[in-house]
Order: sequence, then C-alpha cells, then structure tokens
Amino acid sequence: MWLYPEVRTLGQFIEYHARKTPDRRALVWGDRTISFADYDRAANRIANGLIARGVEAGHRVGFFGLNSPDFYFALTGTAKTRGAFTVFNWRLAVPELVQLIEDSQTRLCIVERALADLWNEAIASCQGQIETIWIDETTTLETIFADQPAEKPDIFISEEDTAIQLYTSGTTGIPKGVMLTHGGFNRMRLCEHFEPAYHWEEDDIFINPLPNFHLLSIGIAFQCLYNGVGISIVRQFNPAMVLATIQHDRPTLLTLTPTMIQMLLDHPDAQTTDFSSLRLTLYAGSPISLGLIKRAIEMMPCKFMQFYGATEANGAFSILRPDEHDLNDEAKLQSCGRPLPLIEFRIVDSEGNEVPDGEPGELLIRAPAIFMGYWNQPETTAKVMESGWYYSGDVARREGE
Repeated sequence: MWLYPEVRTLGQFIEYHARKTPDRRALVWGDRTISFADYDRAANRIANGLIARGVEAGHRVGFFGLNSPDFYFALTGTAKTRGAFTVFNWRLAVPELVQLIEDSQTRLCIVERALADLWNEAIASCQGQIETIWIDETTTLETIFADQPAEKPDIFISEEDTAIQLYTSGTTGIPKGVMLTHGGFNRMRLCEHFEPAYHWEEDDIFINPLPNFHLLSIGIAFQCLYNGVGISIVRQFNPAMVLATIQHDRPTLLTLTPTMIQMLLDHPDAQTTDFSSLRLTLYAGSPISLGLIKRAIEMMPCKFMQFYGATEANGAFSILRPDEHDLNDEAKLQSCGRPLPLIEFRIVDSEGNEVPDGEPGELLIRAPAIFMGYWNQPETTAKVMESGWYYSGDVARREGE
C-alpha cells in the first residue's frame, strides 16, 4: 500500500498504525508482544528525552548494540527529533570504530553494556566529548525515559532530512557515511507498491536476525512496519536461535543471505523444526546455487525471492520473483532479476556507451529512492552520481528476456 501524504517520515510509519490499529503487534521479543501504540509512545518518550539532552536537527545519534526493542525505539525516536540515526558495526576493531565515530561527529550514543570495553577504548581515542546512554536487559530506553511525555515532539520533519546514516566502505576501504532521507525510504515504498510480487497478509510476521548496522536489516524491517507487519526480533544470527524462534513465533516472512540459509539448514535442529508457517523467504547478498535452493525448498516449503540492492539504494533495486525461480535453469538463479517499478538500469562500457545484451558492463541505476550523498564527501559522491544515475561499480550483463 501507499500511504502518502499521510505518511511522509519514518516516525509516521509507526504513528499511522498506532492511530489506525493501535493494538496490532509491532514487535515480538521473546514472550513480550509490543503493539504499535506502545511502540509509538516509547519512541515519543525517547524523542523528547533526546531533545532534552540537546539533540537538534542534523545531529547524529549513535547506536552501538545488538538487536533488541531498544534499537527500534531509538531509531524511530531519533527520526522524530530531526536527528540522524547512525548505527555502528559492533564487529569492528577499535581503530575502525574510532574512525566512524569521529567521521559522523556523533556526540551522543546509545550503547549496550555488554560492549562497554570496546566502546570505552574507542571513545578514549576520540576527539571531543561523547555522551553515552548505557542500556542492558534491565536498564532499557523505556526505563531511562519513562518520565518523558508520551506525545510526539512538535517539530516539522522535512522529507529530505537525513533519517539514517549507515557506513559502507565499498571498494575504496575508506568509510563512507551513506545519508538516507525520510523521503527516500518513503519513495522506496512507492516502488514496492507497484510491484505485484509484494503482498501483505493480516497475520504476517517477519523474523529479523540480521545485523542492525546493515541496510538489509533496516530496509526490510521498515518495509514491513510500513505495511503493518510485526517483527520478531532475534538478537543476532545464530542458527539454533533462529530455528527456535521460528518454532516459537511462527513467522511468515524470513530474510537471509544464501550463506545463512545453508548454515540454518546444516544445523541439526533444522531436521525437527516446523517451517510450515513461512510463506516467503527473501535472500540477498549473493546468487544461490541450484543445490542449495532445491534443498531449501524441500526443507522450507515456501516461496523464495532474491533481491539486489546497495546501502545507497534505500532498499532493493531489482528482484528475482518467486515465479522466476526456475529449478531447471541454474543460470537464471544466478540472476538478480528485473528492476522494481520506477527504477531504471543501464549497462555501459568504460566510455559510458550502452553495451548490447549479453555483454558485460558497469551497472548504472536511476531510482526515486537513491541516497542523498556521502556525509562530508562531496567529491566521492560526485564520482558515483552523474545526471541522476548511480554508478554502482558492479559488473552486470542483461539477457535477452
């Protein structure tokens, strides 16, 4: 569905459902179910609390922790402040983490106590003061900001404000802060609205074990929340944990990389797990082998859909639809499918000339949801954006069909 203009910003993704279907489940965390109304109130309190701590338009609010309700509350709460939510990769070494903290100019960060040693060592090497809000299983953002107003802040949020800043190093090895706007996320929903392969059912629930510092996790999560689909939160990808959650929460939607699918099916518990609740598994990150997809369909009897995107995309550029998964044509399974509606592809040679079908070249993409640019790197942005086209750096080949 397409909810514009009633829904323009990430905060309004949640506000809409809190108003229309307040008791509908938004987040599932173990035995706890959080409704859209409860989610929205928590995000409002956090937004008011962040503003009271000095967060203003354009400020970067950091998050350094694994998957939990606090991650979602913080993301949506920050969106209501006109700040930009910056997620740091908890797998980084200290020098790499320092580089991202300083580049983003983050001055306030929500951090899990379990990561205290890594965080404290990093900020000791950073210039300037950084306020840390510590969270753990008992001290959550809900308890920290419990005394804040549950009404949303009276702030106008521009659609072209940066909502989320994610870091990607790409092929250069130099971290780049990808600025993703509220409007970009919203326009991504418009592309999906016109795509017949996407549909949503009343009882849908998405299980999300993906790392929260990656667009694969955030992009799918907000695609689901926009459409009123609840999210079953898994702290991190662990095959046993994911299988147990599938058994407990009975999700209908799952997204993994092909490597994760193989790890899931290789785990001994997969033999006794009931996968019958799943109706669609999406996968991305690499093509899938014929052997693995056949095995997956046998053990997880649901539809499969592949998609291709980038952090700069705000979501998927193209999808290989379920009905295009031809198990008699392994070459087709290596394809990333066709562009989503409203998204254009060109494949060009080194001089910018379009190449004929079957010939390899660089993939250029024009999309309404493309990123605003790299934070404080106008020259790098100019190298990948020209006349509205994003130069992906990926080699692609278009087949005749």
